[in-house]
Amino acid sequence: MSLSPRQSLSLPLVAAATALLWSASVLADQPALPGSNAPAATASRGPHSSTYHAKGGTLVASLSDTSPSCTDKLVLTLTAAGAPGSAVLWPDVPSDLGGFTVSGTTDSPPTLARVGDRAELQQVSRRTYVLAPYLPGDYRIPPLKVQFKSPGHDSVSISTDPISVLVRSEIDPQGDPPDPSVLREVVSLPAESAPPWLWLGVAGAGVAAIAIAAAIASLRNRRRAQPIDLLGLLTGRLRALDASLQQAPVRPLGFYIELSAVLREYLSLRFQIPATEMTTQELATRLDSSEVPAADRPWIIPHLSRSDEAKFGGEQFGIETLRDDCRRVAQFIETTHPDDNDPGSKQRPPAAPHGREEARR
Repeated sequence: MSLSPRQSLSLPLVAAATALLWSASVLADQPALPGSNAPAATASRGPHSSTYHAKGGTLVASLSDTSPSCTDKLVLTLTAAGAPGSAVLWPDVPSDLGGFTVSGTTDSPPTLARVGDRAELQQVSRRTYVLAPYLPGDYRIPPLKVQFKSPGHDSVSISTDPISVLVRSEIDPQGDPPDPSVLREVVSLPAESAPPWLWLGVAGAGVAAIAIAAAIASLRNRRRAQPIDLLGLLTGRLRALDASLQQAPVRPLGFYIELSAVLREYLSLRFQIPATEMTTQELATRLDSSEVPAADRPWIIPHLSRSDEAKFGGEQFGIETLRDDCRRVAQFIETTHPDDNDPGSKQRPPAAPHGREEARR
């Protein structure tokens, strides 16, 4: 039973997909290595909180930890409580605060609540800073100034006290070296040989790679076996242009854009001249050293110049001029295109002299 080209190409791809899915299922069914998901043990130590009162406002400064590890994140929160309708001006904190990098700032919307033993409602606003320590040592968060502006009252400023922070190292330089198992659980690997499921996964991946390579090779062979009919494509576009001349009115601009594109593409593919990337003047110089028949060179440049006039200068040419140019390009392609079945077709008869008066609208 013979298979179609599409079926023969799909078989290696199906085999590759099946092998990959099988390998993934084998690997996914195996348990994770011991210790691979062990969570990091971190604990917050020594939170700090200070409250400051002034006429017209209350400020609370709190720090999540005053003795963090150099791998921890610190959260500094400023809570301001004032009269309803009051405005809070937060301090302008730089990106480096007391040796800590300020990695984030968050503002909470104002709310009304009772603060402390006060009976009246107060407007509570909150700003949070995330601080990142990197090196162990003693640090000092400088005072921060918060300003309250209440309707009908003078503005009030409250400053916090500096906060001392000791950043600890995970390794004690004075003590014994730490046991690595405390930081990460010891992983026991099989001695000398890998587990069978690992070999099965590798084998499945190898089969998939071979199948993919076979599919790519088959695709390349199909492309080589199916050459593009260049003459058919270009002549088909020329027939469409010729048919458009039967419909009035014909716009020379659109006509010459397509006609010059067909001619330039044919020169590029048939004679290896990059005509699609060259100006008409550059192409005129290149034609003298090309394989284009000498009998055809005199009309190619005037034809492209006329196309440029229509495309860029808005020139209007008569219908007979358009029809003559279209047939001239078609004749050039037909007589110079090599025929694989006729070795002598590359030798073409000389083209007839080309001369005409241009009819303009």
